[in-house]
Amino acid sequence: MLKATVKGLLAHKVRLIMTGLAIVLGVSFMAGTFMLTDTINHTFNALFAQTAVGKDTTVRSRTAFTSTGFDAADVQRAPVPDSLVASVRAVSGVKAADGTVQGYAQLVGKDGKPIGGSNGPPTFGANWVPDRQLSSFTVRTGRGPANGNEVAIDATTFRTKGFHLGDRVTVLSAHAPRQFTVVGSLGFGSQDNLAGATFAIFDGPTAQALVGQPGQWDAIEVAAQSGVSAADLTQRIGDVLPAKYEAVTAASVAANTAKSIEHNISMFTTFLLVFAGIALFVGAFIIFNTFSILVTQRTRELALLRAVGASRRQVTWSVIGEAGIVGVFASVAGIGTGALLALGMQALFKALGLGLPTSSLQLLPRTIVISLVVGSVVTLVSAIVPALRASRVAPVTAMTGAALAEQSPMRGRSVAGAAVGVIGAIAVAVGLFSKPSNAAIIVGVGAGLVFIAVAMLSPLVVAPMARVLGAPLPRVGGMTGQLSQQNAMRNPKRTASTAAALMVGVALVTVIGTVGATVRATLGRIVDQSVKADYIVNPPGGNGPGSGFSPEVAKSLAARPELAAVSAGRQATWHSGTSTKDLIAVDPVTGPEVIDFAMTSGSVGSLARGEVLVTDSIARSHHLHVGDTLTMGFDATGTQHLTVGGTYQPNEFVGGYVVSLATYDQNYPKGALDQWVFVKDRASPAVALAAINQTIAPYAGLQVQNQAAFKASEKNQISTLLNLVYVLLAFSILIALIGIVNTLALSVIERTRELGLLRAVGMVRRQVRRMIRGEAIVVCLIGAVLGISVGLILGLALVSAIHFDSGTVLSVPFSTLVVVLVLAGFAGVLAAIGPARRAANLDVLSAIAS
Repeated sequence: MLKATVKGLLAHKVRLIMTGLAIVLGVSFMAGTFMLTDTINHTFNALFAQTAVGKDTTVRSRTAFTSTGFDAADVQRAPVPDSLVASVRAVSGVKAADGTVQGYAQLVGKDGKPIGGSNGPPTFGANWVPDRQLSSFTVRTGRGPANGNEVAIDATTFRTKGFHLGDRVTVLSAHAPRQFTVVGSLGFGSQDNLAGATFAIFDGPTAQALVGQPGQWDAIEVAAQSGVSAADLTQRIGDVLPAKYEAVTAASVAANTAKSIEHNISMFTTFLLVFAGIALFVGAFIIFNTFSILVTQRTRELALLRAVGASRRQVTWSVIGEAGIVGVFASVAGIGTGALLALGMQALFKALGLGLPTSSLQLLPRTIVISLVVGSVVTLVSAIVPALRASRVAPVTAMTGAALAEQSPMRGRSVAGAAVGVIGAIAVAVGLFSKPSNAAIIVGVGAGLVFIAVAMLSPLVVAPMARVLGAPLPRVGGMTGQLSQQNAMRNPKRTASTAAALMVGVALVTVIGTVGATVRATLGRIVDQSVKADYIVNPPGGNGPGSGFSPEVAKSLAARPELAAVSAGRQATWHSGTSTKDLIAVDPVTGPEVIDFAMTSGSVGSLARGEVLVTDSIARSHHLHVGDTLTMGFDATGTQHLTVGGTYQPNEFVGGYVVSLATYDQNYPKGALDQWVFVKDRASPAVALAAINQTIAPYAGLQVQNQAAFKASEKNQISTLLNLVYVLLAFSILIALIGIVNTLALSVIERTRELGLLRAVGMVRRQVRRMIRGEAIVVCLIGAVLGISVGLILGLALVSAIHFDSGTVLSVPFSTLVVVLVLAGFAGVLAAIGPARRAANLDVLSAIAS
């Protein structure tokens, strides 16, 4: 039986290679994701460990809270005074100590455009530490800055943006733009920059003034004298520090920084693995369908094996063995192509200017084991039902030529499909509306069960769908078109299982499209209801945490007589117990003139007294009233008790919590940046717009938008994310097309005699190709229609679970769905190219004798 299994595989190499290709693509997606992120983690760990060499202890402020991430816009610990440096240097065992500071500073290129920032790589400013043992930066060319008119920049930016020593460069910060002379290019450890981030390095006092606070450092780096261990020095320094400061080993800081990056990368990994799972799920449909057809076509062969002594168990294991061999080889190939995919992604990041630190590709044992197990298990599970079906056919029945496909009744399949569908629907509902901690997993499993249920039940509707969707074919192609339509109707189970793979991809496109269209429409209404400003000034990549610009912009705009009201806004996070919440900060006087605060109690003016505003829904859920105390945690200042000064109607644009800019500055003391500035005009729109443009001109990269343009940009951010998701889903749709090619090719082999007879009675090769193409188009349209139907149901369920306080504007992306249907038809044409050519090239006499 083992020899028969191997020879059976060798006899059907092309078919099984096409089947294995579905697993190869899915496994390569998964393995490539693991290898890429493992490589990034490995290089960051090595890089930060490298930059910690020479440093033994770090002195910093204590914080009661822990923040993840390493974004320059994350406001964390309170600063350390410059006076503490001398105290640290006086500790026994200290060889050298110096302060470091880092924050927002953005270089302006020679073309007048800002480099990085917004949706691009981060932009950092930091101080030059003359003591090489304490510095993370190394000189590539020139030297470090020595006074307030000089700057050194990272070597990648220096090289790629065409800078030279002695050039003048404009630097944007939390203050007015300033020009500096470029005196050097620097590397970060052994790399020319840090993951594409730009660095502008200044002398100490200048860096403090630009990216921090005068006389304040973020931390103090310390090197030990020979013979003094890092742990011993850390203990000595900690003993003399005031209570609000702490000393930790530099190695632990480097490790925690790398771990924070790894945490952020893990979310990226999970995001990609979801789509790898979808690709494997689609591949499972293809394997099931292919083995079902192969078993049907080998009915007599398997019956002969039974007749010469093979048991049912041996026949079952023969088919499963074939699947196992295909699964293992496909998984191994998937690991190899995954390595190529990871290298391609590295090259893509480099081309986009992200410049991730590079090292040898990391292929960990975990990646090999998971890829082999997942790929093999998916293949085996998909082949179990066809294998069991093959073993249940009596030898005498099979040798008479009875079709295996006619064996299983639809009644049991229908009951089972309905049961699976109900369970899946319940799981989706529980995940969406009960909000459990593992909601994403529950919804994913439920959606998978719904897809399986639709695939099981779809044979009931395939024939009428093929009759309707294929109705134009007889009118266009005559008898050839009629044959295409009937071929799609002939075997409903096969057509349904072939269309099911495409259905999954199209359904997910429909779900994402429905959610995206609804969010875009709802965002438009939120802006209409919330924003009273005529113009919005923000960074080119949109506003939000991680972006920002100098508060000097708002001050300069407020001085313009052409403008009636100017109000800046900032976003930040604060701690509530173990959770993190968002807040915004506005000017208590001008804020209400540009943002619609629909107050239900208290007043916006209470912000000027350092109080906080909350929405009605938050007030109800936390039993808060005007005058009550809200406990809020901040990284820099710890736990603060703010009085509730008022409540307002829910407003997604404003969020749930509002404080004044002054309160923001007290609790986020380092380098405050505005995320947007709202402006109301006093003069004509043309005069006001000219005044705004003139004012923001020195701040390269800022954009001014009216309300319509602002809404469009907010929607475009959603569209950009949707396009990324569509590209990733295209992987699963490609796998589905491979399945359609497989099915058509196998059906051509099955219908060899029939095709020969058609040629014998006058059908020409062109008509044969047209018939196969027509059948493929019908199958693809069935998959698309089923996918759109299921996707709309799941999409509407998901949209109803997304809670917008101001209400949801339901929107169905009809144009996207029409495009999907059209593309499905073209996909059918493409999938039919190979099988149609094979069918047309059959030798007539040999086909008749088959």
